[in-house]
Amino acid sequence: MSYNKWMRLLDADSGVAGGGGEPAPETGAEEAKDAGGNEAQPQTFKDALSQHKEWQAELDRRISDAVKKATDSERERQKVIQDDLVEETMRVAKMTDAERDAYYANKAKQKAAEREAEITKRELSLDARIALQDRSLPASFVDLLNFQDRQAMEASIDTLEKTFTAAVQDAVAERLKGGPAPKDSKTEAAPGKEDTQEEEELAKLRKIAGIRNK
Repeated sequence: MSYNKWMRLLDADSGVAGGGGEPAPETGAEEAKDAGGNEAQPQTFKDALSQHKEWQAELDRRISDAVKKATDSERERQKVIQDDLVEETMRVAKMTDAERDAYYANKAKQKAAEREAEITKRELSLDARIALQDRSLPASFVDLLNFQDRQAMEASIDTLEKTFTAAVQDAVAERLKGGPAPKDSKTEAAPGKEDTQEEEELAKLRKIAGIRNK
């Protein structure tokens, strides 16, 4: 196994990004047989590491960099949480008993409302996916909807459908531009041919957008 092949395998399978200098050049075709003339067994990843210490060092470096990056990110996240907690504690300490009770009551109410909103969003999201499918709209539109309540969700679907339909029609009109073909006995369009062409263009655009044709 060459160094370049090993590096490609590492980048594809390990999920660890990183540099590490210029790779060594290819050294030629892999040996098909061992010294005794027998068919050589395929070299495993572990075998390659044991035979090339510099590859093991590169792997260790990449793993170490990835762990450090993840650790630093988590440490920063925890620091933000701790800073917010300290700030809240200092603010609450200056409150009167009545203000403190009102503050915690309001905080509990806010958390309950957030949990309720999340549950409502999950339920409406399932219904929205079905509605989008029924209207032959892209499923990805679900990320653009308003899930404040059912009425808001349905209104946002209506708006997206109108906008999307108008965009598709504009695209069809743009593709059909160029003026009519010269009329003669061979090229004169049959009745309804332009409508058929527009329907075909619309079907193509819907296919490109990843939606079903009605």
